[in-house]
Amino acid sequence: MTARQRKRPLSDHALAFAVFALILCSMNALSPLMSEFETLEEAEAHLRWLQAKVAAARADGRPDVEHDEAMARTRAIIQARSGSAE
Repeated sequence: MTARQRKRPLSDHALAFAVFALILCSMNALSPLMSEFETLEEAEAHLRWLQAKVAAARADGRPDVEHDEAMARTRAIIQARSGSAE
């Protein structure tokens, strides 16, 4: 189906997505807009590291911690390190 055959025009969202997709396709995979890594090897090494961290976290048998509890623990650590009390 061509653009002329389309029964309704593209929405603003669809048009923006199409433009974004074209921009991404024209960029190098290691473009500063797409990657913080200077080489493909660095990007691949980081991906392997991240995959290992995720696998370790998924294999961790400890019980889950609720969000509120995790935030309370984090606040306590920050307060202890900064010496402030809120």
